[in-house]
Amino acid sequence: MHELGMRSIMVEPDGDGHWGIVTQRDIVTKVLGPNRSVDDVTVGEIANRELFSIPPDTPLQMIAESLRHHNVRRLVVENKRVPIGIVSQTDLIQVVEEFGWGWGLEE
Repeated sequence: MHELGMRSIMVEPDGDGHWGIVTQRDIVTKVLGPNRSVDDVTVGEIANRELFSIPPDTPLQMIAESLRHHNVRRLVVENKRVPIGIVSQTDLIQVVEEFGWGWGLEE
């Protein structure tokens, strides 16, 4: 994650078919904080599997509302029920700072 400049990664489905996300915060709070050995922990073990998703054409204001409503920092972008990416509150702020709220909205 560090080498690629990523703050989160998708984790393949578990035995029940649930995708997950592991974030830098998960590593700090679930591995480093409790002083667990990184060699003894798998990403599947610490992945958050309670995910909230949006379609790829979701307007910025709806993304912001979903982040607030679910009280999360990231949403999974899904196309036909398949995860294709992650959008974070940081991503949203960067787009709004660069392009304004009107970006991605239909006229």
